[in-house]
Amino acid sequence: MYQVASGLAAAWRGDDSLATALASRHQDPQIKAAAHAAAATRALYACGKRAGGGVARRRLAGDCTRVPASGPADQGGCACCSRYQSALCIGLAAAAAWRGDDSLAAALASRHQDPQIKAAAHAAAATRALYACKWEEAEQSINQLASYERWESQLLKAEMYFLKGDATESLGALHDILDYCKTEDDSLHFVSLKLRAMILQSQVEETFDGAHSMNNSNIIVLNEVLSTATKYNLHYIAATAEMHIANVQLHMGCVRSALDLVRRVLPTIMAHGGAYDMARGLLLYTKCRVSTAPGGGEARAQALLACAGALEAVKRNFLKVSAQGRLLETLYFQAQLYNEIGNVSARNQCAWMYRQLETQNPIEHSNSMLMLY
Repeated sequence: MYQVASGLAAAWRGDDSLATALASRHQDPQIKAAAHAAAATRALYACGKRAGGGVARRRLAGDCTRVPASGPADQGGCACCSRYQSALCIGLAAAAAWRGDDSLAAALASRHQDPQIKAAAHAAAATRALYACKWEEAEQSINQLASYERWESQLLKAEMYFLKGDATESLGALHDILDYCKTEDDSLHFVSLKLRAMILQSQVEETFDGAHSMNNSNIIVLNEVLSTATKYNLHYIAATAEMHIANVQLHMGCVRSALDLVRRVLPTIMAHGGAYDMARGLLLYTKCRVSTAPGGGEARAQALLACAGALEAVKRNFLKVSAQGRLLETLYFQAQLYNEIGNVSARNQCAWMYRQLETQNPIEHSNSMLMLY
């Protein structure tokens, strides 16, 4: 799903080099269609290259055979445009699932019967429910997703068990995914699935067994994820792995190394991540800044005040996706910072907001406060 979305996004931006690179690795008609669409866009916009655009459009029409045309092919390319429009809807739905925008994904699913759009809608709904710790809603959406994307649903199920605090069930689901990936070829889709499962596995093990030896083991696993993601040009997964590595470094006391790594990787997260990833990325960066702040005096007070202010953006992004557990964690952290610098009014405001949120929207117990990243 994510590879199709990447190809379509490249076509939308007119980045025919990226779309062509993806098409060279995959036989998926929608990825190949995206490559030809990007070439058509570049050719049509370039002065004197309309003939090249026509060739690319004919190739696009030939590659989109899985998407039904809404009109005859002899109407000046209308069938091609209809196929491209349908493919773009699939890409938008996949992007909406990635961003956690379940309302957009649901709206697209209500208008289109394409299985990939339906799958993206269920994935977005499951993700939003997981963020909000609504386990019944999450499980329902995950089960619906299973009829379209079995292993993506399994990965979400593993995340649900992790958030509920059930490490055994979570690791069991992840082992099923990793065992399955061993039987498949090295296609980019299964590499992505395997790497995301490995990242979650390291997170589960780190959360429920924080021994020093386990930290070292997780660093090794995450470095393997980083190496493989870089090899396959999965840049966002590589950035995510590096953020997890920084988190482990922070908990091991290597605060300067963690801060340097987060500073280097955070721009990628902010440029390409959804609201949830942006929020947790900024939260990790703030924790690193607090850990490396001066030991006392006015310099420390100014540093902590800046960090407390930076948490406002973290709260806004967690609120966008209804990630209440992470929002409560951020409010608590912010109150601690204000308390240390002696800003009683701001501390009490955070405490009041924490109590209001906890009272108005009670959530089941989870280990979201212990999440590493």
